[in-house]
Amino acid sequence: MKRRARALIALARFALFPVVVQTAACGTESVTHDVRISVSDPTGRLGAPPWRIDAGMDVGGQVEYGSASPESPFRASISEVRGVHGLTSRSNEQRIGLNIPALGSGWWHGIVLISPDGTSEGYARFAHGGEAPDAETEVLLLRGTAKPNPHGNGWQLDLRIKIPPTPTPEVVAAKRLRRLARVVAPPGTCSFGLEGQPTSRLSDDAKVLVLADGDSRYEAFARPWMEALLHAGGCAVIDHTSVATKLRGQLLRDVTSRSALLQVSHAVGATMVLLADQKTGMAQLVEVASGRVLGMWSTSE
Repeated sequence: MKRRARALIALARFALFPVVVQTAACGTESVTHDVRISVSDPTGRLGAPPWRIDAGMDVGGQVEYGSASPESPFRASISEVRGVHGLTSRSNEQRIGLNIPALGSGWWHGIVLISPDGTSEGYARFAHGGEAPDAETEVLLLRGTAKPNPHGNGWQLDLRIKIPPTPTPEVVAAKRLRRLARVVAPPGTCSFGLEGQPTSRLSDDAKVLVLADGDSRYEAFARPWMEALLHAGGCAVIDHTSVATKLRGQLLRDVTSRSALLQVSHAVGATMVLLADQKTGMAQLVEVASGRVLGMWSTSE
């Protein structure tokens, strides 16, 4: 438990570190680590091996490129400059950055803590693109051994990574909603856009009805997700249960139906309908007054 607590504290510190420039400075030293990373993928999430892996002893530092498969681990000698942050070449706290394209576009920010008995334990947290990781992103456990590097002044790290199953839609949705709860939109504005896609400014007096067309699992995460995005954008969202089941069914069959749109306008004052469709993988926003499709967004991961 103490070791896990130290790892949590270390990762929080790591997210705040600046990029290390690989040049010598007063009080610093060049350090070489021999790194071996074994990967197991019991659920087949990564696809067919070999799997590309890029690794560095600090995100933003020197990167070595390679690959791994069940029979052949990733191997590299990685150099870095130590002493900049008060960590020595043989510090029992080592930071590592991993890029595994089969798991997504971004880097895994990792901390490895080395015990006196030579065992190492830590984890890496995912960060989309150039963003810093937060408490809601996915985690990879890093376990293995460490001993002084006989070919340099750093460590010989032998790490094992077991790839977890793909997160279920419910887990993904819950993490999205927790992230969105921290978003504050400017007062009196209304805008909408899916994460990582362009945001559209809507009418500031818009009242949006959100519907999802798909199986029960899809509806359970798609509609709350869309509603949370609208709330985060400052838009008014209509409770879908206030609309009669028959009328919701009409809109699911044809979201541009002028008759159904007129009814939903009179019934609950909706000015827009946002429909997420599992079959097409798209969400479309329809203006109630005209029946025009104002925008379409991909809902695929």
